Amino acid sequence: MNKKTFAVFGDIHGRLTLMLMLSRAWERETGRRLDGVLQVGDMGAYPDPSRLDDATRRCAARDADELGFSQYLRGCREGAELLGGDGWPVIWMRGNHEDFDYLSRFQRPTAVDPWGRLVFLPDGQQYTLAGVRIGAMGGMAPRRERGGRGSIAHKKTAASDPRLVPRRLINTTFIDTTPAVLLTHAGPRIPGLSSGSQLLTQLCERIRPRVHLFGHHHIALDAVTGPGGSTLIGLDHLAFRRGHLQRRCWGILELSEEQVTWTWGDTLGWIAPLNRANYRSVLNAIL
Repeated sequence: MNKKTFAVFGDIHGRLTLMLMLSRAWERETGRRLDGVLQVGDMGAYPDPSRLDDATRRCAARDADELGFSQYLRGCREGAELLGGDGWPVIWMRGNHEDFDYLSRFQRPTAVDPWGRLVFLPDGQQYTLAGVRIGAMGGMAPRRERGGRGSIAHKKTAASDPRLVPRRLINTTFIDTTPAVLLTHAGPRIPGLSSGSQLLTQLCERIRPRVHLFGHHHIALDAVTGPGGSTLIGLDHLAFRRGHLQRRCWGILELSEEQVTWTWGDTLGWIAPLNRANYRSVLNAIL
């Protein structure tokens, strides 16, 4: 296949406008067109703000952008500007801070927004974007996950707790066609990531995706060789900390037949001035 280019984001917690403006600004500054945007869970998918979990409610009291998902579903002006017209598909999957009753309605890849761009990818499903098969497996590892057949704690809670990696799907999904890019919310259990999921390690060793992208852990992992020989990339949260955009929370993934190339977004010179108060005006000046 020809080279395909995707903007990739860690947990965004409702900051759709920031994610989409960064993607548009990258296009404008480079003169290149993205094939799409990939997001690794904790989209902040709360259509009804009254159903926020406690952590999201506390954060939303400090930053109204945490409520961005519900505004986009209602057809807000920024959504029309950034997703309407020639907007690209945004492929996203579940994290551990979402309205799980809402997400459980979708059994197949589904665009949930008025412009048909925000495509939710359920666990164990695939979506082909620009000729690239993308798969998803959401959730986080339970604290007492031991690997192998799993702990008793996992067996008791996995079926009832929608925040967790779904054990029932690990050995029964992606049987016929392996995704070229696997999106997971949590990372696999590897040296240096003890909070990762052994179930996801097993999945990657079985299906051997070409690229494995994850978020969740508040860490960044820079294109190392992961389980199954995948190019493994971990992204931090898309958020502002100490007045500046968190480093290594987004990047550009380029795929060709010959190679995988990853570039962090914070290497771009126009990122430095951004803060929570000014990012719209700074990025609008580029757009």
